[in-house]
Amino acid sequence: MAYNRRPQQQKGYSRNKKFNKKFQKKKGPPPFDVLLRQFKKKVERDGIIQECRRREFFVKPSELRQRRKNEAVRKRKRQMEMEKQEWEARRRSHIW
Repeated sequence: MAYNRRPQQQKGYSRNKKFNKKFQKKKGPPPFDVLLRQFKKKVERDGIIQECRRREFFVKPSELRQRRKNEAVRKRKRQMEMEKQEWEARRRSHIW
């Protein structure tokens, strides 16, 4: 008869005090290194460091436009190169 069986005790709830000490929660604030790690992760996720680096020096509006234009040209060039490679791969795999 399994119905009258007493349920097993969970870990940490025994009467043995030495065993019980292992499973007690530590009280007080978390250590400094844990807090620092949490802070770094939050700052990184929010992008605060990148924003500070971007705003470190003044950039003229004309220079910003030039940078954006150059980035667009570079991006388009990369895209054309990828399309060319895909076309070559399709051409090589196709049996005439």
